[in-house]
Amino acid sequence: MSNRKKTGEFDELLVRYMRRIRSSARSVAETIGVSRQTVLNWKYGITLPKEREPIIKCATFLRLEESEKDAFIRAAGFSSDSLSESEPVEDLSYLLFKGHIESAIRKLSSLQYPVMVQFIQADLYELSLHNALLNQIKRSYKPENVLQLYIPPHLNNADQVKNKINYFKDIAQQCKFVDEYSKNPDFDDTDFERALRERIRSLHETEEIFLLISNFEKGSFELNRSLATIIRSLSDRFERRFHVMICGGEKLEEIALGNGVLSLLNHATKEYWQEFDESTVGTLAKYRFKLKLTDTLAKNILKMSGGHFQLLNECLALLEKYPSRDVSSFSSELSDAACIWQAFLPLRIPEKIRQQICLWLEKEEITKAQPFILDDTLRRLYWKNLITNRVTSGGDKLCWRCSLIQTIGQTVMKCHSERM
Repeated sequence: MSNRKKTGEFDELLVRYMRRIRSSARSVAETIGVSRQTVLNWKYGITLPKEREPIIKCATFLRLEESEKDAFIRAAGFSSDSLSESEPVEDLSYLLFKGHIESAIRKLSSLQYPVMVQFIQADLYELSLHNALLNQIKRSYKPENVLQLYIPPHLNNADQVKNKINYFKDIAQQCKFVDEYSKNPDFDDTDFERALRERIRSLHETEEIFLLISNFEKGSFELNRSLATIIRSLSDRFERRFHVMICGGEKLEEIALGNGVLSLLNHATKEYWQEFDESTVGTLAKYRFKLKLTDTLAKNILKMSGGHFQLLNECLALLEKYPSRDVSSFSSELSDAACIWQAFLPLRIPEKIRQQICLWLEKEEITKAQPFILDDTLRRLYWKNLITNRVTSGGDKLCWRCSLIQTIGQTVMKCHSERM
């Protein structure tokens, strides 16, 4: 007997939360990796989701609180529990990356210019890293002085003035500047800066405001630049009293390292999120899959997956199902991993790019690593989490994460056929 719920509750929640952040079905679909039609089917109560992972990503994109997230996942027909009974679900990302999270917050608090950028691969968003960071920040700072916001998704609205008002009203609402935006129908960047400035001024001179920003690369470039200008201005004015951490991926890296437009990010301290290692693989296995790994088994799983989060999850799921099998035998099932196929497929066109990728797929090490990857195709491969920066005997190199990704890539890109 299926315990899946009727669509009524789930579609109502989906519509409500999409309206709250003014998101389109296309934006949801592109973020969580499904088709627009699939999201519309959920929205209109035609079908329920078939897999749990897209719903977790959807909950993160919709900026749900933990209680809302649990109810949303259950309404979709899935359990919200992924840890043992002794550990709350929101703590998984903290358990995995405790050292990185605590180190980043500690470092930020000691900076002369306390602004930090955290570059995070998109497939880690499922872990709700924002919540893990937020919870630890509230342990290090006064909770009432911690502001959090998700950058609103870019709206293709020809009315730029309306776009600006909607953008800054959205983030003002998240910062709980209710009195300021509710009384002003034309609330814009100037009003937001004034509200934030007064919030800082209201504190004792020994206290700090902490602003945690996620999804920075999701919004309009021009509006993000306006926000960055505000943050830079307030950071200069309230030296060491205004602490900011900005989290994002490819677009944030382009802004921070690639074009030099946003002066705020030029001066920010920049860090890339921690890679999976044998210890974090063991932690993930223990709390998500209730598996106890030996050091050797954790090492073999890490090698098989290359530390790619979705491959790592699929590998551990296979181990949970077939505990007596050798990890190396999982390559046959993992060769059909949809997450890797979907990452390579858009790169088959144009032909010149396909041929270049086929040449790179012939070797594990691709090229010397750079502070910012200048080649557009290599940068796309990096942010699709197919390649990574590794220390080798010849220095830092861009390498394929694992041989399995190379094998799948050669199949998807039809590299072997051109040799025949």
